[in-house]
Amino acid sequence: MLILLDTGIHEVAFFTKYENYTLCTVGRRENSKEEALLGYNLRFFTFGNSSYSYTVETVKRKCLAGVVTKGNINLVLYTGNGIQNVYEFSSNGELMLWQLLKTEKGYFLVGGVKRNNWDAFVAFLDRNFKVKWKKRLDFLEEYFYSVAEKGNKVYAVGRIKRGKNWDALVCIFSDNGKLLESYSIGSEGKDYFRFVKNLGGEVIAVGRSEDKFGDSDFLIYDFKNYYLYDSGEYDYARAVNSYGNSYVIAGETRFKGNNDGIFILLSKNFRPVRAFKIGWENTDAVRFMDNLFFTGYTYSLSFSADLILGVFSEDFEKVDVKKVNRVLKKEKVHLRDFLSSSCV
Repeated sequence: MLILLDTGIHEVAFFTKYENYTLCTVGRRENSKEEALLGYNLRFFTFGNSSYSYTVETVKRKCLAGVVTKGNINLVLYTGNGIQNVYEFSSNGELMLWQLLKTEKGYFLVGGVKRNNWDAFVAFLDRNFKVKWKKRLDFLEEYFYSVAEKGNKVYAVGRIKRGKNWDALVCIFSDNGKLLESYSIGSEGKDYFRFVKNLGGEVIAVGRSEDKFGDSDFLIYDFKNYYLYDSGEYDYARAVNSYGNSYVIAGETRFKGNNDGIFILLSKNFRPVRAFKIGWENTDAVRFMDNLFFTGYTYSLSFSADLILGVFSEDFEKVDVKKVNRVLKKEKVHLRDFLSSSCV
């Protein structure tokens, strides 16, 4: 199944979440207002000016979108009938929200906050959206893109600046916000983790790793070993999910200068099983996947970007994926961390 949203203006989707027969999708509609795009099942509407959304969660049969509007964060609760409530968070610096994660006790928020440079932040909110604790890192320049929870530990991943390049960043916190461990993984190019998830007790992070020639490979990390896979000229893993007795990685790849969405099936010991791509003549991307529902955008089917929403199937075109033997360095990072009223 594949659904296309085209209103004649650029529509792109960045994130989707499916639970309890509720499909929530968020992104951006790039018109003169630059509005956040919010989807409830197959109904879409917009929110705010100079706004966009990279993350959403389900709350019972409702959607909770994390919307960034002019440097502030809004948590927008909505259904197919419209917006029900908005919870606002601000800072004396510019805020960026990359992921909102629902847990049994509340919600994690991760992203960046900027005054001079971007600092990564993680915050925990209770079920009434009150901030219980928050942590902001102060190093050179870093972001958190994603967060996962396992037991009494919180795993935040992203990237940290190293000279002209980036290393993938890992920080592990206690459930009350104490920084327990921090390290980076990288090589000679730009490396970062884009998403992390607890899959039945196995915490897995995915992203990309670039060699000194600028060739980017899929980067997978199970917090014991890292794995690199190559499919095209540019490979980028954006999400990981369980798929039967396998994992499925969703992301982007480039064949002969043409970008397509890609799905990679990996065995539980991270061996490539099969891979499939979705794309047409121009730039196409899968930006996220949850419970086999995926979303992204395409420039191939009209004169503007169109939102795509679909369900993964092994009927897509098969492509080759191979493992890559390239050494990455793992280094401890001594991050200064502090609590600040200036952060959410």
